[in-house]
Amino acid sequence: MYGFDDLPDELLVEVLNAMTPENSKEQEGTRKQELCTLRLVSKRITALVTLQAFDSLRLSVPVASDLKPSDCVR
Repeated sequence: MYGFDDLPDELLVEVLNAMTPENSKEQEGTRKQELCTLRLVSKRITALVTLQAFDSLRLSVPVASDLKPSDCVR
């Protein structure tokens, strides 16, 4: 008999995508929260979800003209 562990990763990724669809910007935070919650299921799901949840990195870098001298001193 086949079980969850026998499913290919590609199929599980499709299931995860169907469970947490990417719709709009205002729902993006909700999707990330759901993906982070799914990471608690198993090590295998954690590996698959991590790729989706953290597929991009957003950095906010201030413009040099916006910095004060005190911002640059530690």
